[in-house]
Amino acid sequence: MSTHLDQAPGMANWTSAHSLARASWICPVLIIAINFALQPVRSDPASWALASRLFAVAGLALAIAGLGSGLAALSGVRRHGRRGILFPALAGSVVSSMYIAVFILAYL
Repeated sequence: MSTHLDQAPGMANWTSAHSLARASWICPVLIIAINFALQPVRSDPASWALASRLFAVAGLALAIAGLGSGLAALSGVRRHGRRGILFPALAGSVVSSMYIAVFILAYL
C-alpha cells in the first residue's frame, strides 16, 4: 500500500473548504492563547497599556480572519458536502463574530 507524501491518511477528500473551516475555529483559539500569554504583563501598568492595544489589534485581525474564513468555508458546503466543514465553520464564525461585537462595544 503506497501513500503520497503530500497527503496524510484519512485526508483523501480534504479540500480548501475543510482548511478554511479549520482556520475559522483556530483563529479564536489563538486569540485566547495570546490573552493567556499576556497575563504576566498585566502586573506592570506601563507595559500593559501598550500590550493591551497591540493585543486588541491582533485579536481583531484574527477575529476578522476567522469570520472571513468561516464564511468562505460555508460557501463550499454545497460543493463539498457538510461533513467536516459545517460545524467548524459555524463555530469559528460565531465565536469570531462575538469577539468582534465585544471589541466594538468596548472600544466605541
